[in-house]
Amino acid sequence: KNSPLREPMDTMLLRLIQAGLPEQIQNSELRNASWCINPKKNKSESRPFTIEDMLGLFILYGIG
Repeated sequence: KNSPLREPMDTMLLRLIQAGLPEQIQNSELRNASWCINPKKNKSESRPFTIEDMLGLFILYGIG
């Protein structure tokens, strides 16, 4: 809490955020990041789990 590096780090992070670097990295490096941040609000696409959804779990359980 009382680190001598706190003030310089806060200043550096503020400059990075103001320059838009986090958004630039997000848009250029992270694929589908906008989907993760702003998921579809449409709940009509929701459906119950099926056997196909759980198949990997059953396979792992059977191997182990």
